[in-house]
Amino acid sequence: MYRQGQQVAAVRSQLQRTQTELSEFHCTLVRSEIFDKLGPFDEAMLNTKEHVDFCMSVAAAGGTVYFEPDCLATYVPTSPLAWSDLHFYMLRWSDAWELASLDRLRQKWNLTEDSSYFKQKYKALGWRRRNTILMPIVRALTLGIRNVWLEKAIMYGLLAPIEKRLNRYLTDQYAKRHLASPETIQWQNISSPQEGHENSAAA
Repeated sequence: MYRQGQQVAAVRSQLQRTQTELSEFHCTLVRSEIFDKLGPFDEAMLNTKEHVDFCMSVAAAGGTVYFEPDCLATYVPTSPLAWSDLHFYMLRWSDAWELASLDRLRQKWNLTEDSSYFKQKYKALGWRRRNTILMPIVRALTLGIRNVWLEKAIMYGLLAPIEKRLNRYLTDQYAKRHLASPETIQWQNISSPQEGHENSAAA
């Protein structure tokens, strides 16, 4: 995780097989007996940190997690979203689902909400939607001019507040149509401690 974003060829000689605490699901092999012991993944982890929860569960059950540099995989970024994908993508990475997942992680493992980890996650809420949906619009509006201050002004001063309201509306509509009872939509009422403050994370 600490080498994230670096070329494999540049760091391969420095990597060694070692026990670790975290494995991303982009490239993870799990022994079947682990699931026999732990059961399936926690379905209350709706869209984020499921790998953190799983690795913590393995450790709590006396298991181990290893980093294996000889296990290589190519992760191909997605192509631009089609219009037909937008509704699903906005729900999949909605603020409501992300907050519910973070809340589940915090309560399940008795973690303090006031930690720097959760503060950073709350601050960056919605970053995937901004990068994938809004940034192409920003680049089009700025005619390809790569000016950070101009991009931020359009992103956070214009587009992000509108998209945030739209995201909440779509998420609420999904809950009303597809979730059976008020008990199953508790995540609707979960809000970030920083609610009301616009996200300031860099797009």
